[in-house]
Amino acid sequence: MPSRSDGYFLDMLLAARSIQDFTSGQTQQSFAVDRLRIRAIEREFVILGEAARNVDEITRQQFSGLDFRAIVGMRNIVSHDYRDVLWESSQHHVPKLISVLEPYLESLKDQEPSPPEPDSYNETHSRKELDKNNIM
Repeated sequence: MPSRSDGYFLDMLLAARSIQDFTSGQTQQSFAVDRLRIRAIEREFVILGEAARNVDEITRQQFSGLDFRAIVGMRNIVSHDYRDVLWESSQHHVPKLISVLEPYLESLKDQEPSPPEPDSYNETHSRKELDKNNIM
């Protein structure tokens, strides 16, 4: 007979598959610079952990090979501890960074930009973002 936890197991499976799909073909280095992929995977970990948290204890005992505590723990790290770090940084470190970078970038406004090197998407993209935001 299906249990209430079966729906949570489906959520867990779908989230786990999404995480696997999102990391397929990636290296640690390419993953580390892909903000969209990182955010998508963080979200899937939250879904995975939230679903695991809702699986009842009797059903958990039937799946001794799954470490529900660790799964829920990862969700908590992503949605709590990590956000605390983000908040702390956004409140204390980011303003200082802005106060240093804005004057520097403003001083570059009158300088002629050098042509981008081949395959330098990030540099070209960053310059376009700066121009768009009236920083350069």
